[in-house]
Amino acid sequence: MAGKRNPSELIILFATIAALSTLAYGCSKALPRSIDLPSDLDIERQFDWALVTTAFASLKTEALRTSPEAGKLSGGTVFAPKARKIDPSGRDQGGFWYLYEEEGRSGWIHEGDLSFHKTKGQALESRTGR
Repeated sequence: MAGKRNPSELIILFATIAALSTLAYGCSKALPRSIDLPSDLDIERQFDWALVTTAFASLKTEALRTSPEAGKLSGGTVFAPKARKIDPSGRDQGGFWYLYEEEGRSGWIHEGDLSFHKTKGQALESRTGR
């Protein structure tokens, strides 16, 4: 009979179907292309000194563009940032914020207003070259 199969062939056929189904199911899961980091993630410092490169930089009460202003820093100000945070909207859209704490004032400054230097001397030298 042409329609009758050997039992070992049926076992192999069912095992193959099960394996292919498992493989197809596993490959169909969409994995995220990125991960969401906490918005307040403190990142290990990779900088030593910051220089305000714009005429004035806004100090914000929080590391967020829409937060209230806590004051301003003049262009040419050199300081050692105390912390760095990722903007809640993400690194690509919001960038990094750096904490200024000196002279009884504090606030967050956006990376777009700063340049970074390994030494205070390099930052001061860069200030004169503006």
